[in-house]
Amino acid sequence: MRDISGTTTNKELRALALKCLGNRCAVPECTWFHPDAFDIDHIVPLGTGRNRNSSRFVYLTILKMTNPRQEYQILCTNHHRLKTVLDMEEYWENKNSLRQLDTQGV
Repeated sequence: MRDISGTTTNKELRALALKCLGNRCAVPECTWFHPDAFDIDHIVPLGTGRNRNSSRFVYLTILKMTNPRQEYQILCTNHHRLKTVLDMEEYWENKNSLRQLDTQGV
């Protein structure tokens, strides 16, 4: 666990969390390097908005983890948006196919 004593602001916690995650977008060909353009992404999507945590909670979680890169990654806002759209399309596709199975008595 990293020493975060004395770190009180979200800005400080965010900077430390980004450092733990490599300080760059996880997409290799991405050319964005400014931390204000970075989002912290759950590698495995959380779904439709349930179980969301505050930014501060996520930063503290990352800082307490032994290997946070197994669960989190940095994406620039553009790549994060694209991933979110694709994840949600997949989510609704799977949900609708399950709904179809239910209505067909399977």
